[in-house]
Amino acid sequence: NGRKRLFKLLNHLQPDVVSYENSERGIKILEMAEADRKNPKYSLELQSLAQYNGARVSDIKFIAETQGYEYYAARDYCRKRQIPVVFVDPSIDEYIESSERYQEEIKRLVKLTKEEILDRVKETYSSSITIPESETVAFEKRDRETAKILRTLEGKVAHIAGLGHCYAGNYNNLFKQLADLSPQRMRLIAADKLDRLR
Repeated sequence: NGRKRLFKLLNHLQPDVVSYENSERGIKILEMAEADRKNPKYSLELQSLAQYNGARVSDIKFIAETQGYEYYAARDYCRKRQIPVVFVDPSIDEYIESSERYQEEIKRLVKLTKEEILDRVKETYSSSITIPESETVAFEKRDRETAKILRTLEGKVAHIAGLGHCYAGNYNNLFKQLADLSPQRMRLIAADKLDRLR
């Protein structure tokens, strides 16, 4: 429910600008993936991916169609409000290509069932977040660059980022770097509370 939850939070927060942890290149990949889903050969591609990874087609489909939900929710919200969505993680491509941990995580992800993925997501809403020591230097560098861009944005900014950048306590994360601006942070599950407040 990430896309739905995020759209609901953005509607509640009503920012002047939405920033997102990605790059122009990453966004092009997400736009192409969305276009591919309209291709008549899409189901054949899913079958091929499932066979290659030794996974069920329904699980591969679930991963493919939930990946990038943050961008799609931000894009749709910004189009509706006619406000900008700004991509503020210029080093993310370099990180993805060089991080062995990230590559291993992707390999593990495609082996999981939809149910196992949903269990892992639920766990992130209540567990503490730690970035592996081998990744903290890369994360801090990315966060420094992101913080620099965020400081140039005007008005009320809603920034969309992974949990580590906001909650990991074992490095100087983005939330800490922007402490002088008194940022507020929330996990997506906060959207569910909005329904109960009505």
